[in-house]
Amino acid sequence: MTNDQLLDDLHAIQYTACINQRYNQRLASHRDVWDRIIKIAVGVASVAGLVLTFTGPNAAEIAIGVVSLIAAITLNIVPVSDWAQHYRMLFAHWTDLRSETEEIQLEIGLDAGSDPASEFYIRRLISLKSRRHDIEVDEAAPNRRLLEECQRHENKFRKIPDEPPASEPSAWELLKQFWKRLTFRNATT
Repeated sequence: MTNDQLLDDLHAIQYTACINQRYNQRLASHRDVWDRIIKIAVGVASVAGLVLTFTGPNAAEIAIGVVSLIAAITLNIVPVSDWAQHYRMLFAHWTDLRSETEEIQLEIGLDAGSDPASEFYIRRLISLKSRRHDIEVDEAAPNRRLLEECQRHENKFRKIPDEPPASEPSAWELLKQFWKRLTFRNATT
């Protein structure tokens, strides 16, 4: 393996990490917002229920009680805050992976050329690929629209044309290939 090939592989890992950083950051912030909304709804409904308790039973009190019950059940059954925490953890993992790829790229240098790659960097590349696969296993089935939007943002940031080169599959294609391998592996066990 030459340094150019090593840098190409590092670039592919970095590109995937950048897209997934954006994706998981967005999902975490969405889940955080919904978690806060549900908690506020429980608080408001509880206070309203307490106030209406002193006015006597009527339709408004029953309605507030039902809303409070639904919000409390939702807060306790639907793990919105757990989902947000999971996406924040994935964001952190992708950030670490991206940082390490950038560090290796800077160590090798952009003008490394066709010199043979150091065994040390090849081992680090293998380790990075393994970590990338470990992180991908923790990813849920993607929201395709959001993932493609994150890819467009990353392409715009990198000044890449809208259509990726034919030789480099999109992040969505990579995830579909990974999902096929994962489901095939689970079906055979």
